Amino acid sequence: VYDRIKKLENEGYIKEYVALVDPHKVGLTFTVIVAVSLNSQRLDCVAEFSRQIAALDEVVEAYVTGGIFDYVLKVVVKDPATYNTFIATKLSVIPNISKIQSSFVMSYIKQSTRLHF
Repeated sequence: VYDRIKKLENEGYIKEYVALVDPHKVGLTFTVIVAVSLNSQRLDCVAEFSRQIAALDEVVEAYVTGGIFDYVLKVVVKDPATYNTFIATKLSVIPNISKIQSSFVMSYIKQSTRLHF
């Protein structure tokens, strides 16, 4: 088993090992799925937006998407007031945003990083 794991690591199949921390145990009880549309799809604008959201600690996952919205973000913060401050002072000040839509997570059905292959 050890040799197989080492081979998967060396070939880049295993990127890293992480601990899954319960956000509620560390006071981060408010999770929001945020959909973002940009004004411009120019490569430089998209790259700049991606760079800026990657630097935000509150954004724990970020995806470029096709469809109605350009990005979907998972934001984890302490509470609604903290989320409001995050939107007002960090996300909405990033240039090129045309629309932000927030959906608040009521409960978790499934959370996993496991891939079945």
